[in-house]
Amino acid sequence: MSELIEHLQVRNEDVTLVFTCPNYQKRIRECVDNLLIISDKPDTLLRKQSFYGQFSEGVQIRKGTSFADNADGWTAETEIHDWDAFFFENTDYPLHANINRQGIKLLRLTIGKEQNQHIAAEDDLVFGSVNFRNQVGRTDIRLVYQKDGVEHSLAFTTEVLSYKMDYRTDMRNVIRDIEEEFAMLSYSFLKDTYLTFRTSDSDSTDLIWWQIFRDCYQKITTAARQIIHNPKRRLQTTVRYERAERMPYMPASLENEYEEFKDTPSHLYRMEDMYLSKDTVENRFLKYALWNILDRFKRVYQNITKVVKADNIDIHRQLEQMDNELHALANDRFFRGIGTFKGLSQDSLVMKQAAGYRDV
Repeated sequence: MSELIEHLQVRNEDVTLVFTCPNYQKRIRECVDNLLIISDKPDTLLRKQSFYGQFSEGVQIRKGTSFADNADGWTAETEIHDWDAFFFENTDYPLHANINRQGIKLLRLTIGKEQNQHIAAEDDLVFGSVNFRNQVGRTDIRLVYQKDGVEHSLAFTTEVLSYKMDYRTDMRNVIRDIEEEFAMLSYSFLKDTYLTFRTSDSDSTDLIWWQIFRDCYQKITTAARQIIHNPKRRLQTTVRYERAERMPYMPASLENEYEEFKDTPSHLYRMEDMYLSKDTVENRFLKYALWNILDRFKRVYQNITKVVKADNIDIHRQLEQMDNELHALANDRFFRGIGTFKGLSQDSLVMKQAAGYRDV
């Protein structure tokens, strides 16, 4: 009898993405044995159930099986809700994607945050394989395609389980133990998959923030000084009203008005002056970013000094130097006259391309 192959199909009206797993039944058996799953105990069955969710419209997620000698003849089941896990660590998943209608061009497939290196894309087909290695937790999968010249995506979230241990409880215990000894090592777990722990402004998350910030601190301060010394300005208009006798010249646009009121010396003429202003949305963002960084740094500074020995002069000196530099940057006189940041209403080429701004 041919071996059964499991399939996961994700589709919308434009494209279809199919993952296959020849070792699926083996992985399920290993999962049941290693995680002590008992069929008549519902609480243990949860250990092999996975999360599935969608974050683009019209996505259907279905699961089916076929025999190894007839991979194209698989039968899709109903749309999933709470299903056994499909993705496991250290398991190969051949995949392919194709178009469901004319006028679609497949562009790329991303797993987690980066484009998968083992995926090839052609106009009407995406093919390759995925292996999550030792990474477990939730992951975002996005198939990007072009329709009528506009980029769209088929995107969903699922969960990669371990067939060796119940990661939802065991992994939390592992990370808690790691954090007690080396709080920052937990950050290395956050790769293509991520763990859905509750986030809060705790000492732990502050320490993770500190580890990230310490690595990019020099780049941020260098970019901020570069902007302060050579900021981008934008041409703006200011309006003033003057009597004719105080105007150095009469603009052509006001000649008709002057003929009408030349016998009225008190009449005021509207004048517009152009000037370069530093009060731009990009400079407002820099001001906002520096003050928010400084505010978070103060809290982290306090938490670190609680656990660092008082005689560790080098760490205290480093923190004090960083605190002084951040205060100096945030309070620089350059920011006088720069307003409050209220968000970016549209993409800014300055933020994307200009020196200093793109780094911030």
